[in-house]
Amino acid sequence: MKGDILYSPETSALLLAMTAVQCARGVPPREALDRAHDLWRAHDGTSWEFAELAALVDELGTA
Repeated sequence: MKGDILYSPETSALLLAMTAVQCARGVPPREALDRAHDLWRAHDGTSWEFAELAALVDELGTA
C-alpha cells in the first residue's frame, strides 16, 4: 500500500469530501463513497484543476 496514491491522506480527504457532498443530498453513505471512488478512478486517480472540482461538486450535488 505504501506509495499507492489511493491510500494517501489527500486522496482519503478528497474521497470523503466527495462522499459528504452526495450524502448532503440524501445519497446513502456507502453508495456515495462507491460513486466517489468510481469518479476518482475514472479521472485516472489524479488531482483536479479548480474548474474540474467545481464541475464535480455541481455534478455530485445534483445526484
